[in-house]
Parts: sequence; structure tokens; C-alpha cells
Amino acid sequence: MKRNRFSFNPKLLGNSLLAVLLVAATTVLMLLVGRDTLGDAVIALLYLIPVAWSANKWGQLPGISAALTAALAFDFLFIPPLYTFAVARLEGWLVLAIFLGVAILVVGRIQDSLAKAREAVFMYELSSALTGLRTQEAVAHTVARQLQQLFQASLVNVIFYPENR
Repeated sequence: MKRNRFSFNPKLLGNSLLAVLLVAATTVLMLLVGRDTLGDAVIALLYLIPVAWSANKWGQLPGISAALTAALAFDFLFIPPLYTFAVARLEGWLVLAIFLGVAILVVGRIQDSLAKAREAVFMYELSSALTGLRTQEAVAHTVARQLQQLFQASLVNVIFYPENR
């Protein structure tokens, strides 16, 4: 049965909430230090830390949740006029747009890197498991087991064709 990509997943929702809370904690720390002390550029860079960490630890949706939360908090608390979602100057719009673009790009790059790493680990484990196997049946059984584990499938069917086909 194919899983719906947009189905409700409590763990994913919980991780997204944790990502939002991580951005909120970062915001509190930056407010304690002060906007004038840090400056807009440093604040934007500091917001990238919880965004990147969330994407790396919990996945793409929590990473994007953190990015959007950080962008909203950055706009509301640090870009004049303060405590509104309005942006008074072009510079504020540019900073906000660049931050959000970089944050989304970071999330995407982290997810691509993790996918490539998972693929490399699978290929290494598969080649290690196949090392030394002598029969077609042993190879088929090992490949089926590895694919079953990778895709969390209940059944993997391996079919042999005669060599002349």
C-alpha cells in the first residue's frame, strides 16, 4: 500500500513544533542580548542555526517550519517598524527576502546531502552483505532482505531469468 505523502504524522508535527520552539528560544536569547548589540546581519545568521539544526535533525518540514518562524520573528521583532509585520524600508525587505531564501536553500541542501548519505550507506551495506556469496539464491536472498529493510516492505520478490533471456 502506498503511503499518502500528506498524511497526518504526529511525530512529524511534534518535530515541527520542536523546531518552532527552538527558534523561539533563539529569539529570546537574541532579545536578551539586544538588537543594537547584534545588528541585523548577525541576527539573520544566528537564526540560520536553529533552521539548519532542525532540518538536519528532524527533516524537511521541521526545517521549513523553523525557517518560516524565524523569518516571521525576524520581521516582527528586529526589522523596523518593530512589533508589526510591516516593513518600512527596501533594505528591510531585502534582508528578509535574502534570509528566507537562504534558509529554504539551507534546508533543501541539508536534505539532499542526507539523502545522498543514506544512499551511500545502503550501497556500502549491500556490497558488504554480498561479499563472499557464491550462489544466486544467496545473492537473491541478501538483496531481497536489504531492499525489504530499505523500503520497509512486507514482501520483496526476486525473480531469476534464464541466462539466455
